[in-house]
Amino acid sequence: FTTDTVAICKGEPVQYFDQSIGPVTEWNWTFEGATPTTSTNQNPWVAYAQTGYFDVLLEVSDGIESSSYYAAEYMEVQEVLQTANMPSGISLLCASWGNSTYNTAPVTGASSYNWTISPEEAGTISGNGGTNITLMWAPDFLGTAELRVAGVNYCGTGVYSNPLNITRYLPDVNLIVPAYVAISTPAFELTGGTPAGGTYSGPGVSNGMFDPSVAGLGEHTITYTFTDVNFCTNTATDLLTVTQFTGYENIAEKSGVHVYPNPSEGMFTLRLNQLDEQEVNLVVYNALSDVVYIKEGLLLTEQHRSVINLSELPKGVYYLKISGKNLDSVQKLVIQK
Repeated sequence: FTTDTVAICKGEPVQYFDQSIGPVTEWNWTFEGATPTTSTNQNPWVAYAQTGYFDVLLEVSDGIESSSYYAAEYMEVQEVLQTANMPSGISLLCASWGNSTYNTAPVTGASSYNWTISPEEAGTISGNGGTNITLMWAPDFLGTAELRVAGVNYCGTGVYSNPLNITRYLPDVNLIVPAYVAISTPAFELTGGTPAGGTYSGPGVSNGMFDPSVAGLGEHTITYTFTDVNFCTNTATDLLTVTQFTGYENIAEKSGVHVYPNPSEGMFTLRLNQLDEQEVNLVVYNALSDVVYIKEGLLLTEQHRSVINLSELPKGVYYLKISGKNLDSVQKLVIQK
């Protein structure tokens, strides 16, 4: 005899096909664990109410002689798998640590496993099908992702596990340093890095002190590096320009340019004093030097005031360039939300 399959789901019917040779006139089937347990049909249908491996016996006769065939554990009966065990592994990880591994306890009767990550853009799963996988994180993904697993067998995919919530993050690190400083200024301690406890680096920086004479004239990138209690590290940068002016005097202030409040949530007031009537252009750049705001042909008069609305921009450091007939100034703007 034969069947279309030797693995079925619990409760699923299956038909047995007699393949005996000769003038057979009688068939006597015995099905361990099946309903019915016996049959005299040539090609009977049966179903199994329990899972496991079951024997089958067929006796045939031509009315005079008989013959039999016995198949031990011939039919495998499975059932849809129950809820899988929640994955285990690290649930809070720094984005700079790279990929991470996870596992699940075996599910009885499962031949493989199906893993899912949500949202899908969080990364890809390497090793899907087994009890151990590696999450290949998307480099720019920050936030919380849900990892689930389900057992799979002949009957299909079982019930997915409760999710393991995995948070991938970087510390929120910010830096604000003076926009301008004179080359004659004595070395001074750098501040403005948050959270506190990080380290400063860059031209002219040593042990948290900045020396303008060592850095030299020009624009310098200062870096602030912070590591949190989980040993997760992130950095922030800001620009500091060393000028020929004496003391901490700001070039913008010498030109009668004032922007306030600064920092703000994106609404800035521009005030220009003691300037001849003229037209100027306002351009705001982000930290990548992309233009994010522009206003051309602004007519200035003495004691001019105007509002610059950058409230739709994300928090960060920006630069306002003001240029006109006898005015060329750059002012750093900080948006905090």
